[in-house]
Amino acid sequence: MHYDLLTCPALSNPTYTKPSGLLAFNAQHGGNIEYVINRRHSLGLFMRGFRTRFYTGYGSSSNDEERYRKLFGTVTGMNYRIYSHYPGNIAPQGRFTDLGMSYTKAVVGDRKVPVEQLSSCNLHLGLGKQMVYGGNFMLQYGIEVAYPLLFLENSSYATIDASKRYANLMYVNFRVGFGWLTF
Repeated sequence: MHYDLLTCPALSNPTYTKPSGLLAFNAQHGGNIEYVINRRHSLGLFMRGFRTRFYTGYGSSSNDEERYRKLFGTVTGMNYRIYSHYPGNIAPQGRFTDLGMSYTKAVVGDRKVPVEQLSSCNLHLGLGKQMVYGGNFMLQYGIEVAYPLLFLENSSYATIDASKRYANLMYVNFRVGFGWLTF
């Protein structure tokens, strides 16, 4: 079991709390449960949450609530991890390639009263390294690329802008995680 933080720079869109720029980052927080099948393979289940803002690009309002909409969502999925044949690698330790699929449900606006909704199936590919210290403490780092296959529930301007923002949030993320090896 481990906690994952996935982050990507927000160069052209705002984050939940900051405008875009070189030091603005979006993040996905979540948990992952990994079951080791054999010395080189494992299966995992994960769940992540995210929140961000996006620029709508339409309307002449100077109101920030209308120009910068909120986007909240959860990503639930599974992954298949292949550990390389590099010396010293034995699952769950060493260099790995991650293949996965996930489902996302997101809302635009307030979580309690959503303005729009969108959902997506995603394909994931990740590369990284996981290390075990002291017999139980795990640390991992890597990069993840995801390709969202969006299913729009309606095609308003806000939903189209939100889907573009969501796709940018998923494409390339740097992953850092820590966890505990239970058995």
